[in-house]
Amino acid sequence: MNHDNFRKNKLRRNDSLENWQERLSTEENRATDFQKEEELQLLSMAMDKLPEDKREILLLSKFQEKKYKEIGEIMGCSEGAVKVKVFRALQELKTVYAELEKHV
Repeated sequence: MNHDNFRKNKLRRNDSLENWQERLSTEENRATDFQKEEELQLLSMAMDKLPEDKREILLLSKFQEKKYKEIGEIMGCSEGAVKVKVFRALQELKTVYAELEKHV
């Protein structure tokens, strides 16, 4: 009977360990989801703080995934100019994002 008792308790301990691991995993997922949501809010706020032309070029290149040539046609400038504008817009976005991150 002691052996049966041990087996039952062992199963219970394993079950509780699995439950604990599942709960921990769920909590980690929630924390990750919360962090992603916070980062998206910061990104949105940073985008809103950019001048309209920089926001527009980032939306076209990064979110709508348009090619630089297409963006140049839309904006009436060369592909090279688009590359420079995207680079500068990303640099400013990083700066604004970092500033917002400090205040959160």
